[in-house]
Amino acid sequence: MSRCAMDRRVAVEWCRAGWRMFRVGKGFAHAHVLALILVAVCVLTLRGILRAQDQNTAEIRAVLAPYQSSLRRLSYAELSVTADYEARSDESVKYGKARDAVIYSGQDQYLCRRKGDNLLLSSKETLRDSVRSTLLNSVLVDGGHLYVQHRSDEAGEQLTDFSDMPVTYEGKGVAGVSDAVPVNLVLMRMEDSAVIFGLVGNYHVDNYLSEGSEQRLRREDGLDVVESRSRFGTMTLWLDPQQGSLPRRISVSKSGTDRHSPSIELGEPDRVTGEIQMNGSEFWPTGGIRQVNFTVDFGDYTVTSDGFRIAKSMKVTNELIALTGSTATTTTDVAVTSLLLSPDFTEESFRPLLKIPEGHSVAVRGASHLPFKYVNHQVVPGRGIEPLETPQPYDFNSRRTWVIGLNAILFLAGLVVLAFWIVLHRKSAAGEKNDSKV
Repeated sequence: MSRCAMDRRVAVEWCRAGWRMFRVGKGFAHAHVLALILVAVCVLTLRGILRAQDQNTAEIRAVLAPYQSSLRRLSYAELSVTADYEARSDESVKYGKARDAVIYSGQDQYLCRRKGDNLLLSSKETLRDSVRSTLLNSVLVDGGHLYVQHRSDEAGEQLTDFSDMPVTYEGKGVAGVSDAVPVNLVLMRMEDSAVIFGLVGNYHVDNYLSEGSEQRLRREDGLDVVESRSRFGTMTLWLDPQQGSLPRRISVSKSGTDRHSPSIELGEPDRVTGEIQMNGSEFWPTGGIRQVNFTVDFGDYTVTSDGFRIAKSMKVTNELIALTGSTATTTTDVAVTSLLLSPDFTEESFRPLLKIPEGHSVAVRGASHLPFKYVNHQVVPGRGIEPLETPQPYDFNSRRTWVIGLNAILFLAGLVVLAFWIVLHRKSAAGEKNDSKV
């Protein structure tokens, strides 16, 4: 017999005993007996509900444990990813295009090295029909984030002109900032490909689960389905027991007061879905947002030599529905091209792959008015790298030396004359005082 059934049986017995006492009781005893019965029934009922919730929570944790363990394993790995994307919007009709026309498309290539909260993210972004690419490097070490952006030539190599290459830094360790940049905030630069690390709808799956005010577990077509409702939105995971309880699908829906995305400014509050206003473009509608939907469909899983499972491909669909009813949709096909678990990272593993000239200017967020430079793989104040002049011996034959010497002699002579005058003045004053006494 389950604990819940036992609690119900005990509550019934309490009710029967109370009723018998009520029948033989007199006067105020009736009220006392009824009060005891109600208290007992409420306590036992609440106890049963809490036990049922604990049992449900324990089942959900057990179902999610393999997926969360898999994500933790990827926090110490190196992997390469390719993402091909297309964007469509109802707004294209306003620009003389078909409603299902592709507004923009392209391919992103990523190399990611991660060791806990330390991260190197190198990306190459190429728009459709473009022969040049945008090259990006994000390096997160000990809470400090260095960001480099440059362009490639037609051969895909970094340009040698560094005059327009912005380098920025934010976070811990510079200009008195003590806040560390969260690793998930940097991983978001992978956009839809960040789902590999468990980021869906701009937040990690743990955010939806740990903050979940309502969680349910059900079985559907042989899959374990977990639903969680939190301030980040509503998330649903379809987990496949045949694939080690890893996801077959993840969906996230946001609207109203749901958190849409974290602020890129450290310490600032998250953006709220219902408060976002869009300016409008060929892709983005104008006005507010009614709902945002994120869906990830996982392809076949591959098994590494040590038994680790990872999806080789994922299809990510982002759908934004404006208050006007207009819809903007982006679809991304993500493919994992290489994976190395627990590699032997060194200090050099977390340095920018893009070339940064020695002494290149760095803009530090929160201290943009101060000069900083990139020297020996460090961001340092500009004045700290200026070469110090080597002290030179005085040249006593120089005109400057003679002028300084003459001024010093005249200054000393003036001090002597002043002191002599003060002494004479005091003696004269003392003599006049003596004469007046006589």
